[in-house]
This record gives sequence, structure tokens and C-alpha cells, in this order.
Amino acid sequence: KGQTQFEMSAGGVLIRKLSQIRPYSGKDISLSIDANLSKVASDALHNRPGAVVVTDAKNGQVLVLVSTPGMNRDDYSANLHNEDKPLLNRAVLGYAPGSTFKLITAIAGLENGTIDAASKFNDKGEIKVGEQTFRNWYFRTNGKTEGEINVARALTRSTDTFFYDLANKVGPEKIQGYAKRFHLGILTGIELPEETSGLIPTPAWKERTIGSKWFTGDTFNMGIGQGYVLATPLQINMMTAAIANGGQWCAPTLLLGKGKQCEDTAVTTSTLETVLDGMVGACSHGGTGVPFFAVNDSLPAENKVACKTGTAELGVSDSNGKKKTHAWFTMVYPRENPKVAITVFLESGGSAQFLEGSSDAAPIAKTVWDAWRVKYDH
Repeated sequence: KGQTQFEMSAGGVLIRKLSQIRPYSGKDISLSIDANLSKVASDALHNRPGAVVVTDAKNGQVLVLVSTPGMNRDDYSANLHNEDKPLLNRAVLGYAPGSTFKLITAIAGLENGTIDAASKFNDKGEIKVGEQTFRNWYFRTNGKTEGEINVARALTRSTDTFFYDLANKVGPEKIQGYAKRFHLGILTGIELPEETSGLIPTPAWKERTIGSKWFTGDTFNMGIGQGYVLATPLQINMMTAAIANGGQWCAPTLLLGKGKQCEDTAVTTSTLETVLDGMVGACSHGGTGVPFFAVNDSLPAENKVACKTGTAELGVSDSNGKKKTHAWFTMVYPRENPKVAITVFLESGGSAQFLEGSSDAAPIAKTVWDAWRVKYDH
């Protein structure tokens, strides 16, 4: 913008022009956003509080960055007082990532040598620590156990007890270290001023910030992406892409022609392949990504969808013992030489307080993926 300064008389009469700075044109930019695919994502969300992020898995270019509910462009006051908070960009705000964070816990355990791909854990449905009992979702909802499972199967089935035990063996500091390699707890640097960094906690952080000791239960919760852990839908999307992209984490960008900026997470190929095995299993029969079962049945091994569901509890239990839940679903396709990463987040609230990754977030991802394939998968 330009500026002109005038000298005026006390009566408001122009006396003379003192100075002038002429305006000049800014730099034109071209966005990588796909408007049609964004509309598909927005329609699939049905104006529920949530977000959809779609990126090119090879270079971090953002195709979709949708946050709902949308804003009322004619009534700013209505936006300010709407309890669904439409002014928030949920795609870059931090929430408990739930079981999507188990991918990091698995990577930490494998890279640290705490487990290997063949290591077995016997799921008994629950683990007791003092007077507290930490249960697996399958045991809590159906009274059943998984029996002996390895890490890939634990990701496929999203077995909480496996990751409670693994997180406790690895420790919060090492889990945080691997999380940071995938830029969790760190700004991604996308060209948006409202992006938050999320949080990957440690005992030192808790003592410094909250003034309280770190307990085993804190480690258990960290291992399954709850407790103090916060991540943005954009961060989870970039993490997912990096796992399938040979450990190359590429910074997200909304600008065409910027060029990719990637860094190596230094995670071994064998670890990434083991985690991808579990993610492919999650989107196959016996896993948790129900809408993709038939899809993966029809695809060759190297072209299958790899995914992870997440259901994050928050707050206190209601009168029936249930807690509100956020729903997550994150996926990459295809498993080898990935082209696209899609992440869906649904925020608990209003009439939809109890959401699940498999039944609520995954169908949205399937709708967006179907639309993406029509245009891009040639």
C-alpha cells in the first residue's frame, strides 16, 4: 500500500502535499489447492467441526486444507459467538491424536531395539498399575482379548495394551525424540500464521509446566496419543506421508513452484516396512479401517492403502461411564511410491460427542480418496 501525507489548516483546508510513497504491486502467487477436491472434502464433513488435509506424499504440496464449520461471511458477530467456533482453522490446531500416535510409539520401540518385528506380546485385555486399570478397547467393548500379537498386528488391531507396555519400556523421552523427527511438537512451517506446534510431553516438561511428578499412567497415555499429547491434522498427515516415503519428511506448502524441502528422519527401512505392514493390515479385513477392506482386497500388494484409525478420549466420563471422543483417520496410497496422504479429523461436540475413527472419520477419507483417484491416479 502507498501513503500520502498532507498539511491541513485548522479549518480542514488542504495547504500542501508533504510527501508520497507510491503503492506497488505485490508478488503473484499460485496455490497448490485443488478447489474441486476441497469441495468434496467440505461436503463430506457436512459442516461438522473437523478438518481434512490432503497432500502430495512425495513433496508436501497441499491439495486440501479444509476446516469446518465454515464462516458466515455476512455476519462476523455470528462467527464470534457460534459455539462451534468457525473462526478456528482446525487443520493446524493441536488435538489429542489418539491411536494415530501409535505409529510413533511403534517406530520408537523398533528403532530403539526394545522390540523387533517378531517380538510377541500377550494381550490379556488390561494392565493394572497400582489401583489403576488400563484396558484395551476390544476388551472394554467386547470383553475379548487379542492373545499373542506382534507390533504389526498391534497396529492393525490398534491394541492399546501392546502400546501401554511398549511405551513404558521405551520411555517418554525416547518417544519424544522420535516424534520430533517427524515434526510432532514442532511447527511444520506452512504459510499460515495460526499454525500451532502441538505438544509431545516429557517428565521434565510436566514438572516445569504443571509442577507435578510424571507417573507410569502418563507414559501409558502418551503411548496411545492421549494424556498431554497434542498434534495437528496437518502434522499427522505429514507424519503419515513420511512413513511411506522412505522416512523423508517433506515440509508442507500451499505454493506451487516453491520446490520441495525434505529431510531424512533417519528411521531404518526395516522399521518403516514393519509399520507399513501394520497400516496395510488396518485397512484390510481384520483391521479397523472398515471402508477400505474391499479396496485392499482388489489391489496388488505394492498398491494397497496403508492407514491408521484413531479415537481419542477427552474430559471426564458421563453418567454412563463414557468419555467424549475425537475421531481420526490417516492414510497413504499406494504403499510403495506413495502419491497421496489423506488425514481426517472430527472434533467431539454437540450431538456428535462420541466419535470413532473407523465409523466416522474413515468414510470421509474414502469419499475424498475416490474423488482424488478420478483426477490424479493415472
